[in-house]
Amino acid sequence: LFPYTTLFRSQYVPDPEDDYYKELADATVEDLTYQVEWRQESRYPDNSDDTAYLSITYPAFTGEKQEELDQINRQVKDMADRYIDYYESDGEVVSVMSYVTLMQEDRLSVACRYEVTGKTKIYRVEALTFDRTTGERIDNDQLIEVDDSLPARFRAQNEKQNGSIDFLDQLSDEDLIGYLTDDDSRVAFLTPVGTEIGFNYEIGRAHV
Repeated sequence: LFPYTTLFRSQYVPDPEDDYYKELADATVEDLTYQVEWRQESRYPDNSDDTAYLSITYPAFTGEKQEELDQINRQVKDMADRYIDYYESDGEVVSVMSYVTLMQEDRLSVACRYEVTGKTKIYRVEALTFDRTTGERIDNDQLIEVDDSLPARFRAQNEKQNGSIDFLDQLSDEDLIGYLTDDDSRVAFLTPVGTEIGFNYEIGRAHV
């Protein structure tokens, strides 16, 4: 589950020795054969009385194997732009903050935290993980080990990491597996601490 926090850069520095992953945070590395550049897009409506606003922060990668990195960049930008229509068509306030949650020579994970406010309320996290050497996406099925023990493992880790969450406590094991196997709701990404998995639901987010 992903507890809501404001769209600011975290001061948390993930460490492999941490007991658990505390919150979305960058884990960028400088001494690799590729680098990250942060880009930011902001838009305001022409009508000064309109409260609509768009702010998107996302990474772009450059370095060796640029063709593969360009393939990654396109997918990351598409993810960051997912809710742009809510600004362009519906006049909503759309804020997107991206995080490079793992940056290694062979693997790369990027997560986006979305906040849409106005007539629509959306608070959501999505993520993509890549084989950096090929530019190909690593599917969630390769990151989440789904078996009969998953609900118990997820609940135990959530209790340690987040405490009690009513929505999760009320889910049956069958429904929980449903959330964690549905790509419309589930989220998975890599971090220095390990693999982070969770799901989005109508009133929030959950992760362990």
